[in-house]
Amino acid sequence: MKPFRSPLACAVVAVSLLGSLAAGAEPPTRAQKDAADHTKRAFEAVRRADAETARVEFLQAYALVPSPKALWNLLVAEADSNHPLDAMKHLRAYLADPAADPKKNDRAQRLLTELSSLVGHLSIVAPQNVAVRVDGLVLTSEQRTVGVDVAPGKHVIEATIGDEVQRREVDVAPGDPTLVAFEVPRQDEPVETPAPIAPVSPPQAKPVPAPIHERSRGVASPPLGTWIMGSVAVAALGTGIAFSLSAKSNRDEIDQSPKACANPNSPECARIEDLRDSGSRASTVAWIAYGTAGAAVVAGGLIWYFAPKKSPASRDATISPLVSPGTAGLHFRGSF
Repeated sequence: MKPFRSPLACAVVAVSLLGSLAAGAEPPTRAQKDAADHTKRAFEAVRRADAETARVEFLQAYALVPSPKALWNLLVAEADSNHPLDAMKHLRAYLADPAADPKKNDRAQRLLTELSSLVGHLSIVAPQNVAVRVDGLVLTSEQRTVGVDVAPGKHVIEATIGDEVQRREVDVAPGDPTLVAFEVPRQDEPVETPAPIAPVSPPQAKPVPAPIHERSRGVASPPLGTWIMGSVAVAALGTGIAFSLSAKSNRDEIDQSPKACANPNSPECARIEDLRDSGSRASTVAWIAYGTAGAAVVAGGLIWYFAPKKSPASRDATISPLVSPGTAGLHFRGSF
């Protein structure tokens, strides 16, 4: 981050602070003297471009004598020394202080915009009576209203709702705020008991329809030759698959030893050549088996197509009403 102030401006602020202490009607206290010493050392560090030392000295001066001027020096030093989150917190406190210098408002707003792009922001939405914690720290009502400034990265947000703790893990990016919402689960709605169903009187008897007669036709079974050809096709297909797998296994083993035949007279080269011959034979047998399976399928289909067709056994089904004193129903009769 580029500096927010020049050494000349810092020296002017230091002189004004020391002058104000010396011009007071009452002699300075020990805390004021120590604060002035820390402030002097801080500006000496600024002139040496030692931003981190300046930040530490300004922090000690502000702790001894809190004032808007000391807070302004501290937050600018924090921004210069790459502590944007601390600078953001102190800048918000400075803007909320009625005693802050109004001449610094424009610069403070520009600094606020620049720091906002460097830190993460959490926007929490939760019922007012629910306790919310960010990384274990309970949020104040102001933080829940205006949002929470956090370092970019992962954070854990928890909300205690009754006996349940809802947990959210978010990865916050610098700049735009990250929304985290919690909702109170709705209570189960009461289930209304259905009204009892009134008994329904049985319907009046209707005229019995005429008997229904249905005839279904069967399907002719394939001839014996088709079954034989099908069995041959299945056996040949299984043989082809087995020899194909064997050939592939040999090829994979050959591929694992690409330099085995660098010495043609070595035993390893002889083994690789045996594997290659075996794989070639297995591949040939597999293709023959696949051809046999295909021929058997064609032959079985031709046998089925040209074989004499037998009339399949007919299947009859008859449904007729059954009515007698005190009894009513249907009578089913079929042949298969």
